[in-house]
Order: sequence, then structure tokens, then C-alpha cells
Amino acid sequence: MRGIRYLFLAGFLGLVGPAHAAEKALDEAQALGAALASNTGEAMVAATMAARAQDPVVRAYAMRLLEDHGDAATRLLSYQEQAGIQAKDSRNLRKDLAASTKMTEMLWAKEPGAELDQRFLTDTIAHHREELRTLEEVLIPAAQSQQLQAMLTRQREAVMGHLDQACTLGQRLGAETEPCMVTQPGTR
Repeated sequence: MRGIRYLFLAGFLGLVGPAHAAEKALDEAQALGAALASNTGEAMVAATMAARAQDPVVRAYAMRLLEDHGDAATRLLSYQEQAGIQAKDSRNLRKDLAASTKMTEMLWAKEPGAELDQRFLTDTIAHHREELRTLEEVLIPAAQSQQLQAMLTRQREAVMGHLDQACTLGQRLGAETEPCMVTQPGTR
């Protein structure tokens, strides 16, 4: 599976480092690191559900997430190399990797079935809403280059699509979709 290579990307890149004091704003290298961590974490969770989902539609959705986030990570890595920027650690990076790791562990701990599919969709809805907020309020504003800004804006659009699809699937399968009703995607 092509996306498996992203499962341990953060560890290979050495992106996780010592904790720092709360940051007010990220620089471009930190925004790049946080975006890489976000896509790596999403790919890790998606790979888990691609292997464990009971419902074929949920499995197909997980495969879409794996492909989209894997492609985004590849583009970000290419940008990093092309721009000569080394992704840096940040509180955002550590928070996202911790959340993805926790979600992956929970998904492996539960027995496959309808309840696992529902939990995945419920957690995916919450995570994608938070990811949209982070992209809009932290990462896109931190991007100094037009190229990184464009990639993060493209990622925002993909995340909005993922959120919309998770809400639709969640409603059909009985997952907790209340966050879908609070505001429209992308409006926080």
C-alpha cells in the first residue's frame, strides 16, 4: 500500500523534539513541520481504518484520506527540498502527532465493526474541524512563500471535502455528527 510509507514519516524526519514554550506565531519552517505532521498523522489513521473498517464505504473513505494526505505530504516534502527549508518542531506539530497516535491506538484496540466505523467518523469530524481552524488561523498565515501558501490553501480545500464526506457518512451510519451542525465547514 503506497500510503504506508507515511506511517512513520515524522519519526524518520526527526520532527519530534523537546517541548518548547507556547508559541504565538509559527515561522515558515514550523508551519511546514506542522503541515507535514498533520498529513502524516491523517495518513496513519486512514491506513488503520483502510485495514479495519467494516463498511466498504468507510473503507473507501479511509483510502481517499490515505491517498490525499499521502499526496499532500509528498508535495510538502518536495517543497522542503526545493526551497531548502528544514521543517521545524512546534507545539502544533507535537499536538497533531499526539492526537493521531492516540486515535490510531484506539482504532487498533477496538474490535472491527459498526461501532469502530462510527467512532472513526465521529473522531474524524472533530479532527478535521480542528485541522481547518489550524490551517486558517495558524499555518496559512505563517506561510511566507506563495508556493507554501498555495499548498496549504489546497490542503484546506481537501480537508473541507473530507469533513463534508465524513459528515454525510456519519449521518448515514449513526455516528455522532453534531459538530457538523454547529457551523458550515471552514467557518469555524
